[in-house]
Amino acid sequence: DLPPRKVLQVLSIGSWTPLEVGQRLIEQGKLPETVSLIVHGKVRVTRDGRVLGDLIAGDFVGSALILSGIPAEVDAVTVEPGRAMRWEVGALERYLTANPETRTVMLQHVAGDLAAKVERVTAASSKPLDKQR
Repeated sequence: DLPPRKVLQVLSIGSWTPLEVGQRLIEQGKLPETVSLIVHGKVRVTRDGRVLGDLIAGDFVGSALILSGIPAEVDAVTVEPGRAMRWEVGALERYLTANPETRTVMLQHVAGDLAAKVERVTAASSKPLDKQR
């Protein structure tokens, strides 16, 4: 984990932002300009209209795309209002390049975030359709 001073530094390069219903955080076919950490609310991830899952408080939106450097294969749209911490990709990259120990910890959190998402999607896909929502 990061020392409190480093956590404050990471937060200081981001900005608090409201999440409004219908707000698109990731658009299929485009590189994300921001990475967000959902603090409150819900974001639905879809591909070609098919629901893949929901992101909730504690989940990152866009982190895997930043790591891969490829355009999004999904859309991510807010379905319940909330709040998020959002970082511009360029500012975050510059900070993490200058602070490799923070990059390592952040990548560990992103890996854990991705594993949790895969587990949720796998669990949801094994349920009968009428119980997935």
